[in-house]
Amino acid sequence: MNNSREIVTGMIAAFSVFPVVELFFFLPVMSKINQLNMTAQKAIRVLSSKSISDHWKEKVIQRYSLHILSVSLLLLFFIVLLLVLFVFVFCSLSLLAGAPFSSAIQNMISVKIQLIALVAALVYGVVRRRMMANV
Repeated sequence: MNNSREIVTGMIAAFSVFPVVELFFFLPVMSKINQLNMTAQKAIRVLSSKSISDHWKEKVIQRYSLHILSVSLLLLFFIVLLLVLFVFVFCSLSLLAGAPFSSAIQNMISVKIQLIALVAALVYGVVRRRMMANV
C-alpha cells in the first residue's frame, strides 16, 4: 500500500466513526450500564443481608438475574449495531474512494486503521460532549 492510499484509508477510518459516535450518544447505553450496575449492587446487598431469609433471596436473585441478563443482551445488541454501522460506513466510503471490497475489509481489520478509528472516535466524542454541555 502506498503512502497516499494509507492517508486516504486513515481519513476514511476517521470519518467512519462520526455516525457511530452519534448513534452511541443517541442510544441509551450509559443509562443501561447504570441500570446494570444498580441491579448488581442490589443483588449483592440482598445476598449479604442476614435479615432476609434464603427463600426470599432465591426469589429476588432470580428476578435480578433476569434483569441483568436482559440489560446485558441489550448492551450486546447496541455494541453489534455500532460495529455493523462502522463496517457499513467504512466499506461504503472505501468503495467510493475506489478501493475493492476485499481491500476495504483488509484495511479495516488492520491494527493501524483500528487505532486511527479509536482515537478519532474518542476525540470526536469528547469534543461533542463538551460542545453539548455548553449549549
